Amino acid sequence: TGGIAYISPLVSVCKNAGDRLNFYDYQSTSADFVNAHSRKVNLLICINSIEKYNLAQNFTHLFIDEAAAVFAAVFDDAGTNKHQQKKLVDTLRAAFKAAKSVLIADAGLSDIEVAFFKSLAGNKQINLIETTAKESDKNHWLLKNHSHSHELILRDLNNGKRGIVS
Repeated sequence: TGGIAYISPLVSVCKNAGDRLNFYDYQSTSADFVNAHSRKVNLLICINSIEKYNLAQNFTHLFIDEAAAVFAAVFDDAGTNKHQQKKLVDTLRAAFKAAKSVLIADAGLSDIEVAFFKSLAGNKQINLIETTAKESDKNHWLLKNHSHSHELILRDLNNGKRGIVS
């Protein structure tokens, strides 16, 4: 199986994930290759490069890591203009609607950020994951080793499971 788009806000986050996961890296993978292997390629991709990879057509599952920073990157007036912001939001909205599953991970999302990601999904359920090593009654299944948590979530997605951590 496959077709997971691992979306992050920064190249460094992609590189960090690439050290742990057996995914293609967007900087060394052409859009033509991804299109030719639609829904079979697992790709690490920075938010500002999502347009050229046709997320809605090519990926079955979306995993957005460091979601607050992804939100900030989309709406960063210094780094993106209004036209680029609209294209990023439209690309994400189409991908959310086409995906079988959407997982949003961050150590702490604001209500505005949660509302934004929910608005992209329409009526589709998305899964919000708060990654923290702090013990609580809500995260007793979350592993303290952050790298290992990502590996387990992505393993479950690859095996057709929902990949939910609570």
